[in-house]
Amino acid sequence: MKPHSRIATMLVFVIAFYTIMSVAAFAQTGSEPTLVFREGWNGDVLGVRPVTQDTFDNPDLIAQLYGLGTYAPGRDFGPFTSETTVNVNVRQFDDEASSIVWSGMAEGSWAITMKHRDSFIDLSPPGSKIRWRTFQEGISQVLRPVLKLADGTYILGLEGSGPTSDYEVTEFDLADMNWIGFDPVRVIDAQDVIDPDLSRVDEIGFTTLSRGGGHGAGVAAHVDWFEVYGVPVPRSRRATSR
Repeated sequence: MKPHSRIATMLVFVIAFYTIMSVAAFAQTGSEPTLVFREGWNGDVLGVRPVTQDTFDNPDLIAQLYGLGTYAPGRDFGPFTSETTVNVNVRQFDDEASSIVWSGMAEGSWAITMKHRDSFIDLSPPGSKIRWRTFQEGISQVLRPVLKLADGTYILGLEGSGPTSDYEVTEFDLADMNWIGFDPVRVIDAQDVIDPDLSRVDEIGFTTLSRGGGHGAGVAAHVDWFEVYGVPVPRSRRATSR
């Protein structure tokens, strides 16, 4: 075999070897995004009731509610609470969109996020995404993703789902998302454009930054289900390594 042929063969072998090792290492780290959780709301009770922990269907998730448009201790108006807050509306059992989050009666701006009990979520790898099936009524109703990072920073996605004539599935590739700061107390954007580290996300959810329009006004967000694709990161590495 000629020297240059021998060198070319060795180069092919080396490239193939490192390619195989890289793929193996990638598989071992489990860094390819997968479905971490899905939430479709508890549809066991017909009617309208405020969004609370009890209205979440996934036992691995903790409900986090922000803004005057959500239910909170001290804001209990008895049987009329659902007339002032974001609600879960269960219209018919086993029907498509039978249980939805509906913001029509919210008397203030609102945000709903979900916190996984065991894991932060790494949303930095390519392929990390948020999917939802929603229907927005009214020109002010643009549903946008909200994240809380592990360091306590809140951010709001600039892209969202605007008004539609019916339910639509929307998918957001988080590598392409632009972010600004988010004020969780007033539930408004904080203006500053930022480039966040999404490797450890604590909470994930959504908001329209607005109130609902009330009965019959046709100003509301309807969220049928919500999915997050990423890589789980244990909240306590020490605990999981023992």
